[in-house]
Amino acid sequence: MNKEISKRDYYASGLLASGFTQVEVAALTQFLDAPADSLSFQDELIHSKQLKIAEALSIYGIVIHLRRLAESPDHKAAVAAVGLLVQLSQHTGMLDILTHPNRIHTARTNIHGG
Repeated sequence: MNKEISKRDYYASGLLASGFTQVEVAALTQFLDAPADSLSFQDELIHSKQLKIAEALSIYGIVIHLRRLAESPDHKAAVAAVGLLVQLSQHTGMLDILTHPNRIHTARTNIHGG
């Protein structure tokens, strides 16, 4: 049984992984469930841009972008992206999550600066 991942699920998973709360994710993605004709073009555009900005500025969005650069044929950009990914993982404790799953709370605290 294959279930297609909805746009809302896709965005929600990335935002939640980046530390957004369920309430924040719901507020950012609620327009995706609205009937097609219920929002004006301008309102839909505003909600869509807010969601794209939140995703782009999230840890998830940054890692996805750096990963794409790391896989690019531009070797200089790829090396720089890998370096940034390593620095990001060290700063946030993300490598600790992979090697010490019980340290997830520590990594989340580091991400949020607390």
